[in-house]
Amino acid sequence: MKTMEDDESLATFMATVSVGDTLTGTVAEITPLGAAMLLDGFDGDPVGFIGCLSDGIEGLVHLSELSTTPIETPDQAVQIGDEVMVTVIAIDLLRRRLALSCRR
Repeated sequence: MKTMEDDESLATFMATVSVGDTLTGTVAEITPLGAAMLLDGFDGDPVGFIGCLSDGIEGLVHLSELSTTPIETPDQAVQIGDEVMVTVIAIDLLRRRLALSCRR
């Protein structure tokens, strides 16, 4: 269940992030579409999971954005628990999602 604290954390995080920013994240889940990321916030604390794990910020690195060389599955580029640098390529405030890239 989403709390007021969750909304405040999200608002604070989203106010500090913009397209083009580079963030550190940890691969939380691998899906056929790409890798779901747990992102580190401005204070170093995780601010949200991807997918259905919480009501936090969703951030996905699509399969096409995981590697500079063509890959067929996400696990050819990353594994759960890997820490990676990602670039924010799109922000969807209404759906609480971030599109991320490891290539840019």
